[in-house]
Amino acid sequence: MEEIYLPEDGRTELDANVSIADAEWAEQEARRADTQPGLVLWTDGSRDENGGWGALWCGGREGGGPERKSTWDSSRKHTTRSARAIVRALAVAAERAKRHKLGRVRIFTDAQAAITRMTHDEPGPGQTHALQARQAIAALRRQEPAVESEIRWCPAHKGTGAQRSPRK
Repeated sequence: MEEIYLPEDGRTELDANVSIADAEWAEQEARRADTQPGLVLWTDGSRDENGGWGALWCGGREGGGPERKSTWDSSRKHTTRSARAIVRALAVAAERAKRHKLGRVRIFTDAQAAITRMTHDEPGPGQTHALQARQAIAALRRQEPAVESEIRWCPAHKGTGAQRSPRK
C-alpha cells in the first residue's frame, strides 16, 4: 500500500509545463528535441531487455554522448514505474543545474497516465510521486530560478528518445 501524506502548505501546482498532444505533433517535437538548447531527458517504465521491470531515463551526457541509467523497480504497474522515472529525471536535472546553467529542461515519456497524475497532488495512488516531482522541481528552481521545465508525452517505439540510445 502506498504511503500518502498531504503537503504542509495545502495543494500545490506542478511548476512545469505539461503537454499531451496528438501523436503526430508529439513525435515531431520529440524528434526535434535533441537539436534544441537545454537538457533533454527521456524516460520509460517498461521491461528491460532481460525481462526485468525497471524505470529508465536517458539523455545527453555532459561532454557529449548519450547517458542511460536504469534501475530495478518492484512495481509491475507501468504508470508507477513511469512516474518514478519522471521523478528521477527531474532529480538528475536538479543535480546538473548545480554544475551549469540549463535554461530549459524537457522530459519526454510515453506514459500519459503518469503525466496526468503529476499534475495534481490529491490523495490516492501516485500521490507520493507527484509530491516528489514537486520537490525535485523546487530543487531545480533553487539552482536556476528561471529554468523552463517541461514534461511531454511522445509516442513509444517510434525511434525517439530512449529507444534511440545505445544500451549499456
